[in-house]
Amino acid sequence: MLSVLTVPVTGSSVPGPFSGSVAKTLPRMIAVLSNPIILSAAPHPTSVALSWSAATSAGGPTVTGYTVDWSPAGTTNGTRRVGNVTSTIVGNLSRNTSYSFQVAAWNSQGEGPFSPIYSVSTGDVPGAPIDVSVVAGDTNLTVSWSPPSLAGVYPILGYQLNVTPDNGTPLLMPNVTSPDTVEGLIDGKSYALTIRAWNEVGWGSTSPRVHAIPLGIPDAPENLSASFNTTDGSIFIAWSPPILLGGLALEGYALSWTTSTGGVGDAYVAPDKLNYTIHSASPGAIYSISIMAQNSLGESAATMVSVLTPSGGTAVAQPSMWTQPWVVLGLFGGILTATFVLLGYWKRSRDASPHAASDPAPAPEAAHDSVPTQSAGTPPG
Repeated sequence: MLSVLTVPVTGSSVPGPFSGSVAKTLPRMIAVLSNPIILSAAPHPTSVALSWSAATSAGGPTVTGYTVDWSPAGTTNGTRRVGNVTSTIVGNLSRNTSYSFQVAAWNSQGEGPFSPIYSVSTGDVPGAPIDVSVVAGDTNLTVSWSPPSLAGVYPILGYQLNVTPDNGTPLLMPNVTSPDTVEGLIDGKSYALTIRAWNEVGWGSTSPRVHAIPLGIPDAPENLSASFNTTDGSIFIAWSPPILLGGLALEGYALSWTTSTGGVGDAYVAPDKLNYTIHSASPGAIYSISIMAQNSLGESAATMVSVLTPSGGTAVAQPSMWTQPWVVLGLFGGILTATFVLLGYWKRSRDASPHAASDPAPAPEAAHDSVPTQSAGTPPG
């Protein structure tokens, strides 16, 4: 007579012939659960964050929880049971090690089939970039660096540059590449720069700070004026200092002039003096006067003005009152004088090299508040 053995299986009984191997695998044979699918496995130095799709129950009891298996096993074990959730973090793993993960659902009848294997490696964040150097320019700094010597298992996805002015708000520039030029800075102001890399695991170490000061040529002198005095036949020239000095001390002014009659002249004026007199000016000539500010890096753009000396003491009106001086007659102390008054002036553009005419004035601190479009992925939060 065939005996029947009832084998308890997680709260239920299934009649049938006894078999050690059958009894061992019977719980999974009777489960009515679908297998979940692992959707993602985010690596960290000693852990992996798993997520998976929910399993379904075909007419049987609902899902009670999930079993997560991995190999090779960590220092604690290679199996974990969690509740009815679809994500977990498996920790206590070895660094820079490849792991294979599977997930199965379970309910009161037993455990369902496992998901397909999903492999992922733990990894480290990158080390700090090396060989960081900075070249100062006119309202800019150019930063160069080399990749970290310790890059980890995962490739570097990008770099972030941090530019911090003295007593100012840090400017973060993501997804930069070496070399990178930071524009719109203030000449003469000190900036601290650091760089860090990131990969799939996260942000890497920050490089040591490098300090640098943007430097450039000064702006052109302001408010240039010139007037002719018939009393002594001289031309009096006056101006205001540049608004921005390029971060360096002003060394002086280079003044030059040409005349419509072929005359030329020049003078060097000390930085603390803001006027100059041309004595014994030629009568009946147009003087074209130019002035540039100088520091140790070079000369600024030129500011220019023209003035007409009268012929035989007679004032000559010019075609345009906005581009040429006029004569103003007056009686002072019984002496009739004629003084040319400047009604306009203009600036000559900078030379194309090394400082282009279109160079903008230094922007305020918030010039980098808008960050460049990221091109190497999305940095970790």
